Amino acid sequence: MIPSRRSWTILWLLLNLGIVLLTPWGVAADGPDYGELGDWVLPWGCGEAYRVSWEPEGHWTYGKARGVAYDFVLPEGTPLYAPLSGNARFLEDTRPLETHFGHYIEITSPSGDWLVRLAHLRDPQAGERWVSQGELIGFSGRSGVTADHLHFELLTWDGEQWVCPELERLERICGMPRSSLFEGAYILRRGCKPELLQERPLRLDSIPVILGQEALLTVPLDNIGGETARIREVQLLLRSPGGERTTVDVEGNWWVPAEGQADLDCPLHLFTPGAWRLLGVTCLGDDLAASWESETMIMVRAGELSVASLTWPAVDMAMGDALAPTVLLDRGDDWSGAESTLQGSRPDGGIWRMPLQPVAQHDELAPVAPLIVDQVGPWRAETLWLARDGRDYALPLTGASVAVHGPQLVVRGLNSYHGSDRLSLFLRVRNVGSMPLDLSALDVWGRCGDGDLALGGRQTIAFLWPHAPSFVQIDVPLAEGCDDWQLVEAGYWHRGNYCPLALPQASTAPAHAPALDVVASREYGLRAQ
Repeated sequence: MIPSRRSWTILWLLLNLGIVLLTPWGVAADGPDYGELGDWVLPWGCGEAYRVSWEPEGHWTYGKARGVAYDFVLPEGTPLYAPLSGNARFLEDTRPLETHFGHYIEITSPSGDWLVRLAHLRDPQAGERWVSQGELIGFSGRSGVTADHLHFELLTWDGEQWVCPELERLERICGMPRSSLFEGAYILRRGCKPELLQERPLRLDSIPVILGQEALLTVPLDNIGGETARIREVQLLLRSPGGERTTVDVEGNWWVPAEGQADLDCPLHLFTPGAWRLLGVTCLGDDLAASWESETMIMVRAGELSVASLTWPAVDMAMGDALAPTVLLDRGDDWSGAESTLQGSRPDGGIWRMPLQPVAQHDELAPVAPLIVDQVGPWRAETLWLARDGRDYALPLTGASVAVHGPQLVVRGLNSYHGSDRLSLFLRVRNVGSMPLDLSALDVWGRCGDGDLALGGRQTIAFLWPHAPSFVQIDVPLAEGCDDWQLVEAGYWHRGNYCPLALPQASTAPAHAPALDVVASREYGLRAQ
């Protein structure tokens, strides 16, 4: 059957409608425009640079921000300018907290997708009005806190409330790469007419750089201004081979003549071999600052220094065994007097450090004292540190680990009851290890007021299967006049070794509360009613 002209017309319309629906203008916008933030400016004046003192992760850890927040060290009275055009609300934080926003401003972008909060301003303001980018809106201060600084926070609208932006989508903030905003870095406002230019290539006096030797990085500057510029500090922003961001601050006294050029020589001591990346250069002088991005690669070689081998006492170890690896080091005479420390990670992610000393052979290193393993799982050796001439250098290690087996006790819950003559502690514990825990004693330690640390009580754990929970009650007798006994730490004994326990926050029952129904509370932990 041959389709009719009408059928072909309908089919043609449907195909065109599908094309329209699939084209970009037919698709609804997928959330806020993160590129918009790159067009904003930092809220201080041209030629000014200030250090980052706190990053978003720190704010989140201590519950000081819901959005992406940075703190900058601005002296009180520093003029502040609107980072974007938008609707501004001038507010005051009246929450009864030890620290809060104080006097602050919230600016909403014209799209309604973004909110910027500037907090701890010097002067109270009220009301709501439209502000233009670059308009003076206040002065930095310390309202709501104890030290001068500016709190800069970003939030985005999800359709119902202001929420934290997706950090991985924040590539640039106020013209700056987000990767350059880290603690200790000087941040210069972008978008200002420059007087200093850094257009000629940076130069290294040695390629590659040899670990332990000083390298000289030359920063060539051109002064297009009409006055001589004095530079008193250069900050280099670097990313290490392991991905950590760091700064190198070089103080000096450089002069760049008006409409002239100068070379700034900056000594570098990079602490680990591998590919380093120079992210940026910031120059600070008398009433001026200048900053430039960079992607310069700096290769560092270990030279006459390497780890020939690392030997563990055994392939598998048991809880309570002594961790005492030996290291065979190949090194030249320059490193013969260096002090050595082995560093690694515990199964819970914590860091352990072990000082080493030479043994029979000068290049063989053994622990000054062994480390008693107190966690089940992989123990890794990750870095060999060498200290020489007042500087620390790191040799990364790969594939160096040992497995530890046995029982391991952890505290999952902690509650307390304050009686007239005793403090009863109720601990919900679990054996997270790979073997049963047999005949172990659990101790709690504390002090009364400002007194000395002392054993508060002990309870025996007869037997506990792997992954099994248990509930332990320890009664701490209270001496006369001791109404404020404080729990400081707890630990258990295994194979004659004391293993500290991480303690959660205790839930405390009011003094002289009714006695606990221990049986009824066993399933979910002991809690005062």
